[in-house]
Amino acid sequence: MIKRQTFKIIIICISIFIWGCRKDKPISSSETDLIVLERFDRDLPEFISGKIKDSTKFIKQYSDFLPIYCYGILNLSLEKNEDSLYNRSGVSEFLSNATIKKLYNDTEKEFYTDDDIVSELSDAFSRYHYLFPENAIPRILTHISGLNQSIISTDSLISISLDQYLGASYPYYKNVFYPYQLPMKERNRIASDVIHVLLYTQYPPEDDRKTLLDKMVYEGAILYTLQQIFPKKTIGQLLGYQDKEINWSKKNEPAIWDKIIRQKHLFSTDLLLKSKYTGPAPFTSPISPESPGRIGCWIGWRIVSEYMKRSDSSLQELLKNSSNGELILKISKYKG
Repeated sequence: MIKRQTFKIIIICISIFIWGCRKDKPISSSETDLIVLERFDRDLPEFISGKIKDSTKFIKQYSDFLPIYCYGILNLSLEKNEDSLYNRSGVSEFLSNATIKKLYNDTEKEFYTDDDIVSELSDAFSRYHYLFPENAIPRILTHISGLNQSIISTDSLISISLDQYLGASYPYYKNVFYPYQLPMKERNRIASDVIHVLLYTQYPPEDDRKTLLDKMVYEGAILYTLQQIFPKKTIGQLLGYQDKEINWSKKNEPAIWDKIIRQKHLFSTDLLLKSKYTGPAPFTSPISPESPGRIGCWIGWRIVSEYMKRSDSSLQELLKNSSNGELILKISKYKG
């Protein structure tokens, strides 16, 4: 059985270079049948309450996810039998909490119909499968985390915390999240967040000793790839930027790059500094209070975009080499 210490999960709290005509190709009906959304969020309360007659079937279906949910997401203590897949009493207590009941009810109302999510995920995964045919397609589940995480990923499955996507105006969010985080809570972000986490899982970044340049280019490569899988989304939408933030970034691009160089930040390995440039924030503090957060990711995307114009690199090669920021910057001839 899986034990707590063996969990390996990736959490988000929160262009393909060629195939210009292919990226807008029609998706066949067989491809749109690719994704099945497994509603663990609905099945779990039925199981705990005893309404599911065949408990063995439920446990078998979710045997890979139950220990992750109980011990990795809800942080419940292990039962006396450390090989237990789940902590029934802990889950029962979680589900009976008044706030969690409210989250469950509101989530069910919002996601009573999930056809749009299934359709967008199926379209995205059909493109992903075309571009990365050697990569496995994971199972896709949904769960309620109590606002703990947005997406959970292992080697074989991805689970979406639907209570993280109830809309920017959802009342509970105001006491939990900062205003700059709220635009990332819309249901139309689910599919791109899922693929984003999948790319992080299958092409993980290298160790923390890498430079800011390496980190920016890696994030830029992920964004560039997302653009190809979601050709109807703009880079601003993928980053969660408003139009004014994209316009500011474009207008000030040379000054941003110049300031990174002048401050000697480009080859820094300082973890806090890298976080300031690429982590979620109301603005990028080393640049300007007027700048959008994560401006380093946007600059990385600009570098990668220029690199892909000047190289014959495939997407797979780009992602595998994306931590070599110095080489990609040199080939890109990017000057800000």
